[in-house]
Amino acid sequence: MEVNGYQQLLGFDKISYFVFRSKKKLIQFVDRYSNKLIQKVTVVMPIADSLKAVKIIHEETYSNIFVASTNMAKLRVLLDALNTNKAKSAFYDLLKVNESFLVEDLKREGERE
Repeated sequence: MEVNGYQQLLGFDKISYFVFRSKKKLIQFVDRYSNKLIQKVTVVMPIADSLKAVKIIHEETYSNIFVASTNMAKLRVLLDALNTNKAKSAFYDLLKVNESFLVEDLKREGERE
């Protein structure tokens, strides 16, 4: 795929453009499947630990996640805190490590739709 004039105007070279497009897909995945993630993710605290360690979520958010009574409630709090593309991208990366089968199942489900 060639980089068009608009992409050049924005300063994208081919590699940057593909990185940008890849990150956009990750962010769309998190947004699209947030309800299913809330229902199915079981490994919330390790993801929250990692996001806190790299300062994507703050201590107060982490505490709210920690005290939530169920994994569903924990993930709702966590997803509400992901208000930047960087945060959603990092969450996706951690989700892929901690819940790889779920990510793959949701991707396959999306292909069938």
